[in-house]
Amino acid sequence: MQVKLSGGQKCPCFHNEPLIRDGNLIGSITSGAYGHRVGG
Repeated sequence: MQVKLSGGQKCPCFHNEPLIRDGNLIGSITSGAYGHRVGG
């Protein structure tokens, strides 16, 4: 799964961060890294 932040948001997403959508916990990040080009 790829996560794209919008609106100039910054997040050090490395591991164990919750994924929240519409106020509901939908999962967690198990690992992460910077992506030069993700999405469009």
